[in-house]
Amino acid sequence: MVASAAELVAAHIGDEFQSLDCDFDALVSSSEFEEAYQLPHMLQLLESMFATVLYEQPKNSVLHGAGPVVPGVSLCLEGLGFSQTEVLRIRDLFDAHSVDGLMDRRRFGDMLIEGLAYSFVSRKHDDSCRMYLRLCIANGKLKRNIDTATPIFWRSFEYFDTYANDSLTLREVGTGLARACRGEFSMRAAFLFFITDINNNGELSHHEVIEFFRYFAELYAAIGVNTLTVERPFLLQQGMPPEELTSQIENIQTQLQNSDTYIQEMTMQTFAELDKDADELISYSEWMENVEKIPKLYVKLSNMFVAIVQCEAPVFHQLQHNFISHDMMMPEMRGLDFSSKQAETVVEMFNTYSTSNRMSAGQLQTCLTEAFASYFVAELPTRLNQAEDLLALRKMEAAFESRKLCMVENSKQLLREWSTDGKLNCGLAPQSVAFFKRVFVLFDTHNVGKLDLHTFGTGLSKMCSRKFAPVAQILFSMTDTEDEGELNAGSLEKFFRMESQLLLKLHLNVLKASKQVLKDQGMQLHQLVQAQLSLNSQLGNVQNIVQEACNVMGNMLGCQMIESITFGDFLHQGMGKLPAVYTELIDIYHNTLPRS
Repeated sequence: MVASAAELVAAHIGDEFQSLDCDFDALVSSSEFEEAYQLPHMLQLLESMFATVLYEQPKNSVLHGAGPVVPGVSLCLEGLGFSQTEVLRIRDLFDAHSVDGLMDRRRFGDMLIEGLAYSFVSRKHDDSCRMYLRLCIANGKLKRNIDTATPIFWRSFEYFDTYANDSLTLREVGTGLARACRGEFSMRAAFLFFITDINNNGELSHHEVIEFFRYFAELYAAIGVNTLTVERPFLLQQGMPPEELTSQIENIQTQLQNSDTYIQEMTMQTFAELDKDADELISYSEWMENVEKIPKLYVKLSNMFVAIVQCEAPVFHQLQHNFISHDMMMPEMRGLDFSSKQAETVVEMFNTYSTSNRMSAGQLQTCLTEAFASYFVAELPTRLNQAEDLLALRKMEAAFESRKLCMVENSKQLLREWSTDGKLNCGLAPQSVAFFKRVFVLFDTHNVGKLDLHTFGTGLSKMCSRKFAPVAQILFSMTDTEDEGELNAGSLEKFFRMESQLLLKLHLNVLKASKQVLKDQGMQLHQLVQAQLSLNSQLGNVQNIVQEACNVMGNMLGCQMIESITFGDFLHQGMGKLPAVYTELIDIYHNTLPRS
């Protein structure tokens, strides 16, 4: 039976169109066409026909970029850029995992597991162990602890399934592998974006990126352990010491159990590098324009896909120690914008001031009082001899004079003691207490009157964020005590007074609590007295601070009388134009947690 031209075109149009449509919008733009690493097969034929008009007929029909023809097996893989050896491997994989020329999702998962396992097998083993790996898939040994229902598998299948009929032909498998494995990494980045974009909306959220990292960590560890286990006889035969192999397997298993912190940090780094417009989403264009900054876990998966079709695979990947962190991030901290060190600090703060894993409004006040007080205290460097002792004292006095910053030894321990003894909360005005009550209301998103670790961490992640938008939302909501959705002169004046009195009184309490310690360290008494007098004087003239802050807000908005400020207006001005009352509070928020 002779196929018509229309039938021939229809047989190729789906996968060839998808090979050009990199942004999955069902359209091929001129830029996508120009960036294609090789022309679709039909256009290659047309190009060849045009070439014969001016040049001598080529000696063979293989077009530029395509591998040589493998008689009898490579016709449907022609034009995909594979070498003869790679064509034979793809055909072998397909034949082993297909039935009647078609491959369903389950068999595709088996093929993918076998192919990815080649990343852990050397070429020396290749011919001798290929059938053994395939046997271990059939008996389940190579599939232990591997979940083929994760997006890495089903999104890969959808990427390969160009006809969307829930089964793959050899041509579809070849085309999918060509797009996932061939060329420079920038050419494979579209595939990596697709399998992460489980919502298929052209954008990656924090959740999608975290889930990809988690699924890949589990997949990598499972395939690594399974392959090294079933390949043990071959590896020992090649001279690997038994104890090294056993240690490597145990190391992979242990590191997987402690992978959460690394995944969290990698997600934060990914968005810091790729989310250029800071909208908490990574668009396809942001992804493709910054492929050199795509995290190394994506590069690792891409290289494993390359090993599916290439015979030059290493003996096995030595698992890098920094691939998975040894620190465990608690589940309540997952999905929040914390580094591992910051997460540890949040957990430590919560455990110190909570009761039965719940934190009351009063406990939150004590916790934040200590955290805010740390802004006025610094650790005095350890002194080793008389010269260094004098230098440390001079630094302490200089810091004290410039910002009245108390530099004391064992500052963290002292702050905890002063907070527990009530010295930091001593004499706080009702307005200051109202400040912490407002914070509690903003943190208590479930309105249950108590904070658990997750709600406490979520609140701090917004308050202490280095991005202005979440901090601005906290500042705006703190000022909008009546929840009206806008600020006016009255609400601004009320907040500025409340915040100024709180910080001045807290600073004064720190000075009083540290008085004896500073004297013991050599601080002159008159300096401490003068500092206390200065702070008391400012407390007595808070109205001047409030008026100055209101004037700055008025100048910022270009009006004499502030009638209404929406959050959009507030956010639009940016941090640089805010009065010092706000910017100092932002600095205090940032100082609450260690820098990431």
